[in-house]
Amino acid sequence: MTILHIIKYQTYLKNLTFLFLVGFLLAACSKDVKDGSVVFYTKSDTCGFIIITLAGESVGGLTSVVSVNADCNDAGTLTINKSPGDYVYSAEDDCHTYSGSVTVSEEDCIAVIFVR
Repeated sequence: MTILHIIKYQTYLKNLTFLFLVGFLLAACSKDVKDGSVVFYTKSDTCGFIIITLAGESVGGLTSVVSVNADCNDAGTLTINKSPGDYVYSAEDDCHTYSGSVTVSEEDCIAVIFVR
């Protein structure tokens, strides 16, 4: 091996070590993102079943009125778990249409209340 080959090989090893360290540090810094939740409910009388769509997907519906401020997974509500982000929702019963957007945060419960 010539001196030039040895220098190139040493430079290659230094670069490889640097890339390995950068990859290791990036992997150590990454974290698992946990879902958040959206709870849908109504405090008003409705004209029948409220059908709910979230991010273009039908996610369920509501049949009852909740008289208190509800939290995720409470009776009479619909709770959906989603990855953090911004989502558009729409809902309708036989008389009304509701729509809006909601921001889901990691391990948080966001309430959407349908009121006439």
